[in-house]
Amino acid sequence: IRYPFCSFLRPRWFCDHYYCNRQLQTYMYLLLLLDELVLNELLKMLTSLIIATIAFFRLILD
Repeated sequence: IRYPFCSFLRPRWFCDHYYCNRQLQTYMYLLLLLDELVLNELLKMLTSLIIATIAFFRLILD
């Protein structure tokens, strides 16, 4: 069985079922890891931004 994703990454002759599965799993894992890291960073940025905004408004209002 050959996946479309396989020939995209590697030449067809190089790509058997097992290898393709391994590749896909690795890529999916990396994508998930990246997603998690990016989300964590975004959350940190968002919280710090909110805190900064609150502090700013407090300064103005006081």
